[in-house]
Amino acid sequence: MTEDHPQFLINRFGDQYLYEVNRGTFDQLGASTLFERHFGEALWAEDTLHIIVGSDSGLLPRHVLTHGIPEGSRFIFVEPADLAARVLEADPTLAEHARLTIAEADQWFDLAKPFHFEDYAYLER
Repeated sequence: MTEDHPQFLINRFGDQYLYEVNRGTFDQLGASTLFERHFGEALWAEDTLHIIVGSDSGLLPRHVLTHGIPEGSRFIFVEPADLAARVLEADPTLAEHARLTIAEADQWFDLAKPFHFEDYAYLER
């Protein structure tokens, strides 16, 4: 493993993550359990644009996709360019969804436009 290209680890729950990003966060609890405790029902609101800084090594977008994206909702996960590339390289299927994207920090707003950012802002969602 090099500093420039960290390797993904797999915890005892089967979660694949970058130690440099998450450290020991997922050692005691699996990602899904941790996300359910932290977010509760907040991720499952319909007709909501979620802009989330960080994807937890891609675990949070996978959690959302496993649960299912709520009707009318969309997700933008914002990551630094190098980390966004690593997450998408590790799981290319994350780039295949019309209502979920991983954006580089300097590109998220441009990606929010096709997600109808202004409509969600008007609805305060």
